[in-house]
Amino acid sequence: VDLAMITRLGEDATTAVIVSNQSVRQVIMMLVMGASFGAQGLIGRSVGEGRIESAEHVAGQIVILGAAFAILVAAVGIPFAGAMLSELNVSPEVLAEGIPYLQITLLLNFGFVFLILFSAILQGAGDSATPLGIALLQTVVSLAAEWILIFGKFGAPQLGVMGAALGLGVGQLVGGLLAF
Repeated sequence: VDLAMITRLGEDATTAVIVSNQSVRQVIMMLVMGASFGAQGLIGRSVGEGRIESAEHVAGQIVILGAAFAILVAAVGIPFAGAMLSELNVSPEVLAEGIPYLQITLLLNFGFVFLILFSAILQGAGDSATPLGIALLQTVVSLAAEWILIFGKFGAPQLGVMGAALGLGVGQLVGGLLAF
């Protein structure tokens, strides 16, 4: 749905979002997903063995590592967003749209990281309904925020591609906070 909104902004905007998401952000997603599988397994084992204190300790460590990872991604990614996208041989017009998009998504990656990790923690503890509900709500919030910010609805500024990044980040932060 968000790609359908972004395509209305033109070819350069669409390319910028796709290249950013399918290259740089995909690597981040794979790393977070790998960590979430390990977290879910460790917590599931501790809960299954009746060692709740151990599961809580693992959950705390996961949160700390997630925060450190999100800070590292933002600290490295934001200043080097242009260099990363330049390596993909995109046009100057795509770079102009893609750099701010990538910088905003990397800055707001805390929501994504915590949403994935908290879902893994809850699922490892045996609760799969709460992460599902949060993911559904997060999706609705993201899409609504993107629509408002991309096209300037309800008095909000029309931000185009940057609105897509901000809307996505808002939804992910809401989801991460709910999961917390």
